[in-house]
Amino acid sequence: MRSLAALALVSALAGCLPGQQVVPDPSAAPGEALLRVDIPSRNASALLKRAGSNGDVETWISPDNVSIALRQGVVVATRGLGFDMMGGDAGNTLAALAAPGGGVYRRQMRYLTGDNHSTWIAAGCGMKAGDGRFEERCLARRDRFTNLYWTDGAGRVIRSRQWISPQVGQIDIGRVAR
Repeated sequence: MRSLAALALVSALAGCLPGQQVVPDPSAAPGEALLRVDIPSRNASALLKRAGSNGDVETWISPDNVSIALRQGVVVATRGLGFDMMGGDAGNTLAALAAPGGGVYRRQMRYLTGDNHSTWIAAGCGMKAGDGRFEERCLARRDRFTNLYWTDGAGRVIRSRQWISPQVGQIDIGRVAR
């Protein structure tokens, strides 16, 4: 049984290696919701399964234990990427996604420094809406980034491109139907 689990893990890890194709997780049940995550800066992709939820925050995990926490589709934390977002406030982004005209607001994200201390990045952001696609432009210290969100008819985020950190850059997230 251990060798079967090891083989499945090795196969799944191949989906996260730079330049490799996504390998479906053999433990995913038919019909189970999956997220496809692409990290363009690393030329890497993986399929993540839903690991659990805490209120309106869902945590998704890859076979090699990289995880992403999403609050209604907005990234609030990552683990296993290196230079992870330890926590992020999604409230103002979610309010802007729900507002017909978008808005201007502040967004905060927390990171660990090399000496294991917390540091915050505060960004000034603006949201522009356009027919199911939202563009969030932010300026934080020396970093400028644009997050994109696509929503369904009910206003749920179904696909996005979101900035994680200066070192990781942006990741693409999309729901996969099985």
